[in-house]
Amino acid sequence: MKYTIEGFNQVELVKMGLNSNDAIILRWFVDFYATSKMAIVKNETGQEFKWVKYQAVIDDLPILGITNKQVIARHFNKMVTAGIIEKYIHKQMGVFSCFRITEKFRVLIEKLKGVDSKVETPIDSKVETKDHSIKENHSIKYKEKFIPPSEEEVIKHCLSRNYNVDAYKFIKYYEESGWKKANGKPVKNWKQCCANWHTPTPEQKLEQQKRQANIDVDLKYAKKSRYRDEGE
Repeated sequence: MKYTIEGFNQVELVKMGLNSNDAIILRWFVDFYATSKMAIVKNETGQEFKWVKYQAVIDDLPILGITNKQVIARHFNKMVTAGIIEKYIHKQMGVFSCFRITEKFRVLIEKLKGVDSKVETPIDSKVETKDHSIKENHSIKYKEKFIPPSEEEVIKHCLSRNYNVDAYKFIKYYEESGWKKANGKPVKNWKQCCANWHTPTPEQKLEQQKRQANIDVDLKYAKKSRYRDEGE
């Protein structure tokens, strides 16, 4: 019997009721988990989850022969039931399925007989040439060309910042204006524009009011303490 499937303990996969397609999808999730391809979303307690776009799984893994997003969703739900990932449904700016790896995931990569469980994709940032006379000129500054974001990029950024922004309306507005701001100047940083478009939800407004109330109480207490010290 082959001991590992996609780098995971096959015996443990079988115990969890997972099959080879589940293993391939899990490998996809693990490989992209620590990259910027997935937006970070926090739940009410501050735990970080990653937004999974089911269509991206279909596009990246044609070998599965799956074209239905609901089928991909069922595979993720199987892994949630197995306890190796946790699910969080984010309902701001839409409905987004988000996941995070749990402690139980370790059983799939630990105790591999004679197999190194670490799967790494090292990136060597140093690229040397044979001609050492070629050197980088850091004094030259290049003006970056503005590239309009896609709707998905706007959604990912807003989710990571907890912004309440309608990505479709945002893109449509700036496309119609030729990516120019209200003052007629060209947009240089679309992410800053997202911040300006953010409209706090009722929950966010309540949280802001609570924080402001705490600040007011602290300031009031500080003033009383100062006057008391001066009176002494």
